[in-house]
Amino acid sequence: MVHLEALGLGLGIAPLIAELLKANPEPVNAFKALDPKYITESRQEFYRDLAFEVTMLKMTLTSLVRELPITDEEKSKLVDDKNLDVMVWKKPSEELRSALEGRLSSCSDTFIQSMERILQLFGRIVEDKSVPLSANQIKLRIGWTKEKRDRILQGLQKHNQRLVRMLKRSSSIAARFLPPQRKFTGRGVPDLGLRRLMSGLRKSIGSAWCKCTGKHEAQLGLQKTWKKEDHVRLDLLLNVSQDTGKVQWGESKINIYLKDPAEQTLEEKRKGRRPSESHRQVDHICETVRAAQKVRRASQITFHENILWHDTTTTENEIPPQFSHRRGASLDQVLKSRKLKMKDRKILQVLLAQSVLFFPWSAQDLNKFSISLHHDLSKPFAPLAPDHGHGRENPSPNSSVDEENQPVWKPYDNEILAALATTLLEIELEEPIEKMQKEDDLGDCGPGTFDANFWTTTRIMSEKEDDMLQGCYKAIDACLRCDFEGHERTLDDPSVLQQVYERIVAPLERDLLTGFGIEMPFGAPDAAKECSGTTVTISLPPVVATPANTHRTRRSVTTSRAVQLDEKSEDEDIFGGDFSDVTGPDVHSTSAGVSAITI
Repeated sequence: MVHLEALGLGLGIAPLIAELLKANPEPVNAFKALDPKYITESRQEFYRDLAFEVTMLKMTLTSLVRELPITDEEKSKLVDDKNLDVMVWKKPSEELRSALEGRLSSCSDTFIQSMERILQLFGRIVEDKSVPLSANQIKLRIGWTKEKRDRILQGLQKHNQRLVRMLKRSSSIAARFLPPQRKFTGRGVPDLGLRRLMSGLRKSIGSAWCKCTGKHEAQLGLQKTWKKEDHVRLDLLLNVSQDTGKVQWGESKINIYLKDPAEQTLEEKRKGRRPSESHRQVDHICETVRAAQKVRRASQITFHENILWHDTTTTENEIPPQFSHRRGASLDQVLKSRKLKMKDRKILQVLLAQSVLFFPWSAQDLNKFSISLHHDLSKPFAPLAPDHGHGRENPSPNSSVDEENQPVWKPYDNEILAALATTLLEIELEEPIEKMQKEDDLGDCGPGTFDANFWTTTRIMSEKEDDMLQGCYKAIDACLRCDFEGHERTLDDPSVLQQVYERIVAPLERDLLTGFGIEMPFGAPDAAKECSGTTVTISLPPVVATPANTHRTRRSVTTSRAVQLDEKSEDEDIFGGDFSDVTGPDVHSTSAGVSAITI
């Protein structure tokens, strides 16, 4: 038996040194050689410091393995005195390495390296300079020089501190940035209610379309503002014609009540009933928006029971009297003209992925040509209603492909998710997919087609795994694989929609939260979050929204507890690029005050 307790270290250093001595087949009697009465004060101080470092190491390892998804037997090999196994750390199994990666994230390899170094330093405490005492005894020698003791102790202290910092930091990230995965039941989570209502909203706006001869287009903001758990507000931009013959963009607020009428209580039905004076049914949405513009207001429209109601008593802040002929841009124009900040790219990716859960996209519409940017780079808009023959500028190349030429077999299971994958990748790499295509990606369909975009995205994903954030890579990969459980894998299937959220939307939300501390959940915040959450107020520019095929100026953005968009010169483009070559109608722009997002 090895009597290392004579060091006065108790069970601190004893198990570690005992494990290091297992390689020696001969029995060792260290009691006499390490008797404290023969040890100087400096050596005793060394042992006391050593005992402290060992204690800290055991506490660190205990905190770590407690949360690892491994068996109790494997955990004991890492920290238990009686089953300490040094080789577990020197050559960790794939299962252990995977568990450490899940717990420590990107610092798992560094953690293992520090553990290996600590074990090497413990090995240096016991020198391999044994002196035979008899046929069956060995005298143990310790590296006694003060310089060596100090070097060993300093090394242990340094690597122990590293372990503590890595564990603490990863614990903080896990607690703050990686909350338990949201479920699709309960408060503040995705469901099919908003998705069904959006389809009805699109039809209602189409039925309320006016008969103006000028160009019309409606765009819906993909960034939601939750007023209550069952009340969501979205921005609506409408391209309306004026008496002068010009086309002006007007901004409205669409209030959507999420509860199904069959689920409402009598009190809720009473409150939701149209007031006789203040609410009027919208017959022609163009007239409603134009009337509000004349008094420099943003119209308030409520979508209730598949009917559009105009609230004449509630209006947004007054629109500033100064207007400018500024232009917006499509996402395609932005990708070609400037570099986006990573924060803007991550917000765009989250909002586009979330939009799949509620917006009635078609595969031909979910692309960089349809997505418009007006207020700022983190507020995308999507086309909501047809423009009566006035096509968008730069229509999607794949939309012109004759359906008869489309192959019977398709390499993707869901066209909308395949389109989302390509768009997310373009935002991530800040480059149109057409520029990244190679001959092998084209096949029989030719450049710019939907299938060519899909194969290009698939190839690039296999090349960029080490150059992308984990959440973004997983989300795009899930869009391409589409290996969700479900018969037809349609987004109208609640179980498929849940998997889309968990495997596509949630990873992107975590990337945004981890990288920039911005929480942008899909669902409504609960009461606690509404009370304690940070409110980011965005003051919209005094000019608004312009059509996708034109451009406008950019304001500087200052981010803190409040984010305000300050006015710059009228000639400076909001997207930092020159869109002077873009043709389009002369556009007046308006704004509708301030919106707030609780995060």
